Amino acid sequence: MSLVRLTWHEAVVRDERLTIRWPTEEKRLRTLLFIPWFVGGAGLLLAMIRLAVQPGYRGEIMQGGLALLIGAFCYGCFAIWFRRLWVLDKRRNALLADGWKKVADLNELTRFSVKREKRGRAIVFVLFAERENGETEQLGLMDQEDADELGRELARFTRRPYSSR
Repeated sequence: MSLVRLTWHEAVVRDERLTIRWPTEEKRLRTLLFIPWFVGGAGLLLAMIRLAVQPGYRGEIMQGGLALLIGAFCYGCFAIWFRRLWVLDKRRNALLADGWKKVADLNELTRFSVKREKRGRAIVFVLFAERENGETEQLGLMDQEDADELGRELARFTRRPYSSR
């Protein structure tokens, strides 16, 4: 499972679901990083089309390339602003990664825990969902305050214990 990095969290509690998303501050930061990288890549792609394609076909290919780039830009913005990181769904009895991939049943989870780790110079807190058989799902990296707040919210929502190691 890939590592999800959370610096902050935003938990939206509903009757049957707990959705964990990026907070607005993180979304803004990701957007500010995405736009220059996208513009640079798009410029490089369009320059390569100009150099590699014969002048007679250049107009048609440029229109197709621009349509593709607009679609990629819209998808990138959508992925940043509307992506769900994790969903706990009581109705489907599921822990869902990215809001749709079932990773575990909720009744398989025995507790949520936070473990302090040193990574390089930084100290991070890793949030885990633990199963009965000892396996864990890593829900994210975050600072201590967010890890504690989110861990308590998960425990309250699922009625499972929460511990900070």
